[in-house]
Amino acid sequence: MNRTQPRVLACASIVGALILIGDGLAAQEVRPAGSKIEIVYEVDLGELAERLPRELMLYTTKPDPVAASQQKALEAALGGRFHFEASEASGGVFAVDRSRLWMRPPKPNDDAVELSKDEVRRVAESFLDTIDGMPPKTVTTAISTDTMVFIDRDGGEKRVPMGRNTTYRRLLDGIEVAGPGGKIKTFHDLKGHVVGYLRVWRELEPAEVMPLIPMDEAIRRFEERPLGRSLLGGVSKVDVTRVQLGYLERGLTETLAGAMRKCSG
Repeated sequence: MNRTQPRVLACASIVGALILIGDGLAAQEVRPAGSKIEIVYEVDLGELAERLPRELMLYTTKPDPVAASQQKALEAALGGRFHFEASEASGGVFAVDRSRLWMRPPKPNDDAVELSKDEVRRVAESFLDTIDGMPPKTVTTAISTDTMVFIDRDGGEKRVPMGRNTTYRRLLDGIEVAGPGGKIKTFHDLKGHVVGYLRVWRELEPAEVMPLIPMDEAIRRFEERPLGRSLLGGVSKVDVTRVQLGYLERGLTETLAGAMRKCSG
């Protein structure tokens, strides 16, 4: 095996080990037969090979026993046109004030309130305290902004924010959990107020220690389908700028027999 060429690892189970490349999408894209995509690695694969463990703990999951009990607190905190969804598949929930979240598309001349990441984080933590939903300390925290780009006749661009998000991701053995699950997320309007909430935080139990997929096999899988699930056409080159080892947890409704329970107001 060439030890200087590690690449994507597929997850072994509902929560398993993987390496994320770029945006972390799974390697399942569809492209015309015979097309070839050039892949350029802008990371030190040899240095990564030295740092990667040879095996990781695999976890089994149970539905989150906490999230559904937050319904009343969420309704009181969000108010407005309250909408609540609870998934029997994951035990996760999604709640939103539909009168405030994503209801009005931004316009080019909108003036957005300037908020620091610390301000947004403080609002999120206050909201989570109110609903008794603070995650454990073993998380990563990220603040992001949803934007819309307007292009004028001369080709000039103006980016107008639509809202902000605070995302807490769980850590397992110091390794971040990626994917649509393993996170608690607050959605903020342009003034910074929390107007939506997502929790996909399954209960985990250690199952067994398993070896990672061999590096050369991981590389082969990635290079066969480097665009993941995206269906972008006309892509001839992929630049790999980030490689990350992590766990993958499935999304809100993902199991073989997942059912949704909905409650809207």
